[in-house]
Amino acid sequence: MQYLKVQLQNQTFLSTKDFRNMTLEELKQFIESKLPNKEMNYKIMFQDVQIIDDHSLHLVKQATDQQQVVKLNCIKETIDQGVLCSVCMSNILGDRYKCFICKDKNLCQKCYRQHANVHPLILITKPELMQLVEPQKQNIGQALSFLKCSLWKPVEKIQEIKQTYDNKKKQEQSDKQKKINDRILLMMEIFQGDHQQYALFVDKTIELDQQEFIETASEQFG
Repeated sequence: MQYLKVQLQNQTFLSTKDFRNMTLEELKQFIESKLPNKEMNYKIMFQDVQIIDDHSLHLVKQATDQQQVVKLNCIKETIDQGVLCSVCMSNILGDRYKCFICKDKNLCQKCYRQHANVHPLILITKPELMQLVEPQKQNIGQALSFLKCSLWKPVEKIQEIKQTYDNKKKQEQSDKQKKINDRILLMMEIFQGDHQQYALFVDKTIELDQQEFIETASEQFG
């Protein structure tokens, strides 16, 4: 048995799994289960060697084969986001905050708080996450339109949204009641039974599709 000890910031964690048999994925899972922040970027180090793939992990296993305890360091990694902070104009290293409302406004960890009181921000921990943000441009445009309208007529806008919601709920209730009535009439026609008994059954099975409903009804009343 070869134990694994991971140093993470000021804490040490010991794995009960044999390090010799541990895969790279299992190693990452163990470390990520101990991270104080699940979005934290990190790198796994053995002395001066960074474990980044199966090959580097294999090399570390070879170098530590005779050791009873293998000691690895988990170090917080500072990622270059490749953009400048819109406030201090410095290169953003680490977490990047992108404004959901303003166009092309990016903020570093030191400057984001002053803008967070004005507009909602999106936290981007890795540059590749921008691929998930880009498709939301249309939604951002809609949000801008809504906010502009709300600034001029907030009460009217809220009333409009409430009315749309109420109309939708009424239509859903109307459609559901029609579905219930149709199914009760269908059961009365097929099984020639009591309306009240069928009403209770239909209410309990209203979420079933038509085929499942007929099969369930046939089992109970056929």
